[in-house]
Formats: sequence, structure tokens, C-alpha cells
Amino acid sequence: MTLSSKLVLGCVKNLMLTIRIESIVDRCGYKIHWLENQELTDMMILDFIRSRTPTLIILDLGYSDMDWKPVIRKLKSTPLSSNIPIICFGSHKETEKIKAAKQAGADRVLARSRFFSTLPEIISKYGGNINPS
Repeated sequence: MTLSSKLVLGCVKNLMLTIRIESIVDRCGYKIHWLENQELTDMMILDFIRSRTPTLIILDLGYSDMDWKPVIRKLKSTPLSSNIPIICFGSHKETEKIKAAKQAGADRVLARSRFFSTLPEIISKYGGNINPS
């Protein structure tokens, strides 16, 4: 596994949110790769990780085209990706989704407003904490 330093893998469908995230990620000195619709299965994400291991994965729980619970479980149970932090965010009103993401194995799950206000700290904390196998 080749660690692609300072690479964040993002799965966010809302264009306005992607612009905000990309701006913050860029200011922190990282690059972001946005997942395309055909890359939203756990196997497609793992294929990407085999070639360019991100230091952090960001998942929007509001991404309706993706069944993110089994994806999180698979990524956290696979040696190739189990050490890559997964940070999820969603609406503070969707408490069941937040709870489900935590149960699936996400490293951190935040309400959207908290996610954006703490994203630089999240990148600093989790971005350098991967120990490739």
C-alpha cells in the first residue's frame, strides 16, 4: 500500500458543500479526490485505496446514492483500509443516521455545522494518524 500523503478522499454530492470542504482542505495543505457515482461501492473505494491511499475519508451521511453503512463496515474490517480514519457528517436532525454511522465504525461523526467549524482541526488530528500496513 502506497500512502498518498496529504490526500483526502471525499464523498459529498452537494456542490455547495464540496466547495466549502475543498477550500478548507486546500488551506490545510491537502488535496481532495471526490468519489464519482460509479465509485460508491466498497469495492470501488478499496480499488482506489490500493493505488492512492488517502490519509482521511470524509462521508456525507446525506449522500442518498450511497449505502454508506456497509461501506464503512467493509472499510473498517479490511486490513488495507482499517487504519484510514473515516469522518462522517450529516444533519443534526438525523440522529438515527449519526448513531448508525458510529455503530458502523466511523472514527468520528458530527453534525454538519460542527463538522465545518472543526474541519481544520479534524484534518490536523486525523490526517497524519494513518499507520499503513
